[in-house]
Formats: sequence, C-alpha cells, structure tokens
Amino acid sequence: MKAILRFSTLLTAALLPSLPAVAADTVDVAALRDQVRALEQQLKVLARQIELKDEAATEAAKKTAIPTAEAAGFSLGSPDKAFRLNLRVLAQADGRAFLNKKTIPGTTTAVAQDTFLLRRIRPIVAGTVGNIYEFAIVPEFAGGDATASSPVIQDAWVSGKLSPALTLKAGKFTTPIVLEPGANRAFIESPFVNTLAPNRDLGVEALGALGGYVDYRLGVYNGQRNNTAGFVRDGDNDKVVAGRLTVTPFKGGFSFFEPLALGLGFSGGRDKGAAGSALQNPVTNAQQSLLNFGTLTADGRHYRLSPSVSVYSGAVSFVGEYIWEKQTLRQGAVLFDTANTAWRANVGYVLTGEDSTARGVTPREDFKPGSGGWGAFEVVARASGIDFDDDLFLASKGNLANSATNANATGAKAYGAGLNWFLSRNLTLLLNYEYTTFSGRTTRPVERAVFTRAQINF
Repeated sequence: MKAILRFSTLLTAALLPSLPAVAADTVDVAALRDQVRALEQQLKVLARQIELKDEAATEAAKKTAIPTAEAAGFSLGSPDKAFRLNLRVLAQADGRAFLNKKTIPGTTTAVAQDTFLLRRIRPIVAGTVGNIYEFAIVPEFAGGDATASSPVIQDAWVSGKLSPALTLKAGKFTTPIVLEPGANRAFIESPFVNTLAPNRDLGVEALGALGGYVDYRLGVYNGQRNNTAGFVRDGDNDKVVAGRLTVTPFKGGFSFFEPLALGLGFSGGRDKGAAGSALQNPVTNAQQSLLNFGTLTADGRHYRLSPSVSVYSGAVSFVGEYIWEKQTLRQGAVLFDTANTAWRANVGYVLTGEDSTARGVTPREDFKPGSGGWGAFEVVARASGIDFDDDLFLASKGNLANSATNANATGAKAYGAGLNWFLSRNLTLLLNYEYTTFSGRTTRPVERAVFTRAQINF
C-alpha cells in the first residue's frame, strides 16, 4: 500500500510542474488536475481494499487450528495460543526387590514383597480457553501400589486467571500442604513427609504471585485421608482449610542464595469417620505397611504444619521438609490427641553439568546410539524419618500392638541413594536403593530395597 501511495505522489509531482508550459489551447490544466486527484483517490481506495483483505486473512488465520508435536506433547491451537488443547501421557513401569527377610522372624507376618508393577498410566488432556481459563482431566489406569487396577480420575479441574496475583481454581487437584504431594522429583517413591498429608483433594482455591517474591495457595477442601487421592463426597460435612506460602527473598539478585525458596504449608479442620474412610495406614518409602490403625477412628480436630526449604542452583539441588500433624482420635469411648511428625532432606548433583530444576533435568544432547549423545546423569541421596505419638500404643488410649510378633513400628528412618539417567526430556531411567530401620519393640527386619523405573513423559 505504501508503494502505491509513493507512486501516486511521484506521478503528481512529475506532471503538475510541467503543466504551465503546455499551451492553454491544447491542455485544460484544471481538468488534468482533477483527473490526477481522481487517480489519487482511486489509489487510496485500492490501498484500503488491500488492507482490509490482509486484516481478514489475519483474523482467519487466528481462527485456524494449528496441530503441533513437540517435547511437551501433542497440541492443537490457534496461532495466538489463546485457544489450545494439549494431549500428553505419563507412564511408569517399576520393579521392586527386597534384600531383607520377607517376614518377621519366627512369624508368617509379611513385611515385604518383590514385584514388577505399572505404577502410573495417565493420559492427560489439558487446555487453554481465551488465554484466561485453563483445565485438565487426568485419568489413572494403573493400579499404583494396589494388587488390582481400577481406573479413576486422578485430576479434574478448571481455573480462571483474573490477574497474576489471583487465579481461581476448582475441582480435584494436588493439595498445597507439602511440596510434592504423591510424588518425589529426585526419587522413585515419596518420602515419609507425604505419609502425613493428602495427595489430592476436592475443593476450591485461590493462588497467585505477589510482587515477584511471594507465591501463595489458599483453599477449602473436603478433607481427604493422608497419602491418598480419593474422588469421593465429603462424608462428615466438615471442611478443611489448607494453603501454602512460598517466599524467594533473593530472586532477581546475583548471589548464591538467589534460587533459595522458603515455604510453609498448613491445614486445619475436623475429621470424623470410620477407620476405613478417615484414617489411612502409613507405609514405608518402599510402599510396605508401616502401621495398622485397626479400629481407631478420627473424631475431632486435625491440624498440619509443614515448613520447607529448597534450592536448585546450576547442577546442584537441595530440598528439606518437615511436617507436624495433630489429630483427635477415638478408641471405643476414649478420645485422645496424637501428634505425629516426619521429615526429609535430599540432595542431587547433575554429573553432566546441566541445570537441575524442580521439574527434572533436560539433557544438552539426547541419548542416540552411534551419535555420541548420552543424555544427562544425576546422582541423588536422601534421608527421611517418621515418628508416631506414643499414645497410639498405650493400652489406655490407642492400644495398637507393638511387639516382637507384630509389624507395627513406632517410627522409622530411611537412607537412600540413586542414579537418574535422563535419556531425553521425555524418557528417564531411575535406579534407587533405600535402607530403612524401625523403632519400637517390633523385631521386623531392616528394610533394604532396590527400585527401578522406566518412565515416559510426553
């Protein structure tokens, strides 16, 4: 369009100065000027028509869905990304082998089980609507640690981003109490901290970022059992308020502490129900039974506090986390309060020099046989522990068994090491070893477990 206007201007400039030199009896100067003006007007109309066609083509392109396939998965969306549908899959094939005795000495009480299993099989459907609303639907087809597989809805939520400081979210999703509910970034299985908090729950929450240094989550939930992700109605009419505050005080600076993140998760509410619906039996990091609550039921207040610290700086990572849980329980006619605690600390180092992040490691070069690329390798180590309230084992209160013939422990400590091989952004092979000791009068053997995992996340 600009070229056309420049041409019309040059044409006018070339013709008009010569007009006075032309004999008046051969050229009507006024008429010629009118014709030039008419030509200029026609050129402007033509240029505008071209503009309108370009604008229409641009708007049509915005409405044309563009399919893409990349490391983050398959997607279908508009060019401006205001509307987008993403398709992904997470699949984990695990193996567990225990080097210790499989029963308590002198008994037939099982405490360990060697097995292969499909830990997770999750096709993930997520999307963005109008650059404001987001949603995700995540079914689970694997049995997890169960002996049989019954498909469930792991996540199902919708959110609306009103501003960077406020997003509203509703549905079923991970709870904010601990850092990594239902998972662990560095190790195959979760640490003891996750044993004292729910993985997912149904509810509504507000979340956002404040000033670039503070992130928050705060919501109201049904109140799910510890270490579970059930998809059920609230059975006791009581709701739980939970949240998490994360502060990165040195963000944007150049000091060693820039990636330092300090967090505090919490929850408060009331639980009431039978043992099968309100209390979840704790497990070891190897997912073996640690304590059986028997006929105990929840019947009152339930609080949690969970401070944390994490650093992902270059090839190095460190995460420390603690949780304190206080809950009112009932054994027959007796009401009593318990206070259980758990903690974990894990470190990691990427041997090949890539950056370690909370989401994992992206290799500089993918593993490709014959091409010289080997992916990325990371070594990790973890220590974790859990302690149960002594009142759980008093005959006058909880009356749980803890003897030489029983698997119940009053606590446990676990020490682990592992090697993670990131063949690409999407494929990971993991190898872990964990050594767990138990406290109390139980003579259950030390747990020595080897874990393997092949994971595809695409």
